[in-house]
This record gives sequence, C-alpha cells and structure tokens, in this order.
Amino acid sequence: SSHSKIRIKWTIDNVDTTIVKDKNNNNAVILRFDGQNMVTGEQGEFALPGYSIFAGTPPTGNIDVSIHPETISTMKLQANPVIHDLPHNEIRQHGLTFSNTWISNPRYHTLKRIRTANLVVRPVMYNQNSGVARILKSAVITITFPSYSNRSFSSGNSDYEKMVSRLLCNYDIARGWRMREPLRKRMISTDHPLVNHAVYHFTIGDGHSDLNESTVNE
Repeated sequence: SSHSKIRIKWTIDNVDTTIVKDKNNNNAVILRFDGQNMVTGEQGEFALPGYSIFAGTPPTGNIDVSIHPETISTMKLQANPVIHDLPHNEIRQHGLTFSNTWISNPRYHTLKRIRTANLVVRPVMYNQNSGVARILKSAVITITFPSYSNRSFSSGNSDYEKMVSRLLCNYDIARGWRMREPLRKRMISTDHPLVNHAVYHFTIGDGHSDLNESTVNE
C-alpha cells in the first residue's frame, strides 16, 4: 500500500450451507464463509454473507474503488437463501448501496479524527430463477486515494486507538492523514460594568472530538 493506492487480495475457500425452516415452514438456506463478519440484505431481501473493510482516507476528497474478479465458481442451492424478516421494516445498514456486483460504494465515517471509508464485499450472488449462486473466490480490490499533502503522525496509546489500528487496513498510512485537534476557544470579558471591573474568562467546549458518524460520515 502507499499514499496513492492500496491493493487488497480477496480469497475465500468455500461457502458452507445449512438448511433451516423459514416462518412458513419451507426450507431455506443459510450461507456462510470463513472470516465472514456481516450479513447483507434488507427487509424482504436474501440474507447473503459479506465482509466489511475499513480504510483510512485523506480528510477531503473521495476514493475510487475497483474490483477485478479472478475466480468465480457456481453452486446449486437446495432452496432459496433465508429472507430477512425485520420488525417494522427496520433498516439494517443505513446508506449501504452497490453500484458494483461484488463491492459496495464507500460510506464515510470519522474515527479518532481519521476519516475512513467503509466497503462491503458481497462474494455470493444468487439467481432465484436458476437456483444457482455465483461465488467470488478470488479477486483484487484497488482503492485509489485523493491527493493530500499535509501529514500528521500524532497518535495515542489508548484502547480506542488500538482498536482503530486493528480496524483500518492501512492504519500506518492513514494515521498521517489524521485531522488536527480543534483548538480551544477562549472568550475574555473585561471591564464588566456591573461587577467592579472584574475580568472573566470563559472556555467553550472540551476541545475533543472522538467519533462523528455519517453514517462509517461515521
């Protein structure tokens, strides 16, 4: 990886299937793969396994994401995948959209003053008409970053900072894009006409901003 782009090699071995009964007592399939960390799909859609990636980005500008499939296999399912049945039509993943078959559009968040982009790989696509699932077994993901000249390597040793370092796939580079800490603001009132020319000092805000969600901006 570099300040201009990062390449991520995507590989999975197998997708496991488990037959369950849905609310109508019909067979349905739960799909899983090793390393999976989320399930995609909204109300009334198939529950398909996914993988969430976070990359640190410069404070301004948008990233460009591309994915180059290398190996795609197929699997005939014995039944349709499980369908999400959510109470009150709840939204599971706000702002998650797919312009590409296999990878989502970025969702921007801020973690510990580092702007991040959240991407979701959706390596299983299902065709209900044929009953066949296509599986992305290997691919190369390329994330291209906007140019940014300022560098700041300030960081901490807090548990939160350690969590951020494990979460970001390019933390060593992304920490150099950390946004500056907001300066404290001070208001000074002098020669107050009501209190014998006393001087009052006011400090506004605590000077810290830890988590802003866009929500991933999160």
